[in-house]
Amino acid sequence: MSTNVFFCFLKKLLHCSFELRLRFIPQSAYELLLTESNAFFYLNEQVFEDFLGHVAWKVNLEAALELAALKVCRDCLEKQAKSCLDHKVDTDSIDVDAAMQAFIPKTVLCSANMKPSALKRQFVQLLKKFAPLPATESVLRSLSILIDIVKFDVEVFKASMGVGWASPVDLLVGPEVGLSYRINERCEISRLAELRSVLEIIIRRMEQSSEKAIVQLKISGNAQPMLITVATHDIAESLAHLIDGYQMMYNQGSSVYKMKGLERCESADMRATTVIHRPHSSVPGVSHDLRIRREHVTLKELIGGGQFGNVYRGTLADPGAPPVTVAVKVCKMENEPTDTQLILQESHLMKNLQHDNIISLIGVCMDAPMWLVMELAPLGELRQYLQSNRASLSLTSLFLYSLQVARAICYLHGKSLVHRDIAARNVLVSTPKCVKLTDFGLSRALDYDAVYTGKNN
Repeated sequence: MSTNVFFCFLKKLLHCSFELRLRFIPQSAYELLLTESNAFFYLNEQVFEDFLGHVAWKVNLEAALELAALKVCRDCLEKQAKSCLDHKVDTDSIDVDAAMQAFIPKTVLCSANMKPSALKRQFVQLLKKFAPLPATESVLRSLSILIDIVKFDVEVFKASMGVGWASPVDLLVGPEVGLSYRINERCEISRLAELRSVLEIIIRRMEQSSEKAIVQLKISGNAQPMLITVATHDIAESLAHLIDGYQMMYNQGSSVYKMKGLERCESADMRATTVIHRPHSSVPGVSHDLRIRREHVTLKELIGGGQFGNVYRGTLADPGAPPVTVAVKVCKMENEPTDTQLILQESHLMKNLQHDNIISLIGVCMDAPMWLVMELAPLGELRQYLQSNRASLSLTSLFLYSLQVARAICYLHGKSLVHRDIAARNVLVSTPKCVKLTDFGLSRALDYDAVYTGKNN
């Protein structure tokens, strides 16, 4: 880039403002909390600022008071955490009048059909109600209110379906609506396609003399591409970037946005990870130190859930070793200390188990929320596998599965361990000819001289 071109470009930038925003929103805020807690809190701040700046005037009094009280309590908790004070909100130390002026829209305060003193008392009651809430619960409650007001999980574009600007509609893009449209705000939403089904994105000008641009989408299962006309080339780029970002997030694959005249650079983290079953012997052995650094683990896709947390498909990339596809149990943030102890007990039991029909533990990320990194069984739970393949499974296969589970139980008993929760949901299918026992959260070691009894159901 020449010096003259650089300074011309710089002059344009001086009139611009830059803002970091989360644009690709997962379907569940709780899932975002478990996987990327910093992004979770940033999203709440982003949405709350949008609320105050753009749509606060149309909110009802009850929602405005609740959002303001939650915000004030969170800010107090944050200040106390920085000063190493007790993590309790002292409502008596809060400047209530200043808080109401800062976080409750003036239009709401002016239109309230009650005296200022009564409004203040109601706000103080809400402060006392929300003071005991942890920051995570406060944010979840705040986002559950804001999603109906700000609609932060969907972006709307004015567009026309096909080539040309005839009968423009509202084009909606988001995790819940996918790619949809509506005639206007009073009409029902019609779904056009799933975001994960987009295979290719190309944009071009409608005509050389026109500002309008066309976004061309190749959709899986459709012979003809979908054509969308928007008002300007900048809007077309914004729409293409949004659709491409969602399809990359859902498919854990590379970009499908073909930018004319520009080669896209992609990091290794953005490339699709092919799920390849690794035999038991190829899973990294568990060393005495089970700790794994969290930055070496990348979560890819939610594949299940349980009492203590969700399970994700992911990759483990230790320095100097090829990436390994793994299963990651992400423990819930609000687990009680006793629950955390059970999870640690599960990891302690699993680290010493080496059997062809038992899922191996690879390691543990100890930072909150705790992650258990385990061997992945690509075909999922045995219960669901049996239901989906009941027509094709032979009696020989069923006997084989029973034999393998029995071998795993026999191995456990030989180590003086009892599983205590043998069920098809706790057996995973690695290959059509291999199942493995998992979920040792209720297991325990047997004392040599103790007597154990069981009750018949």
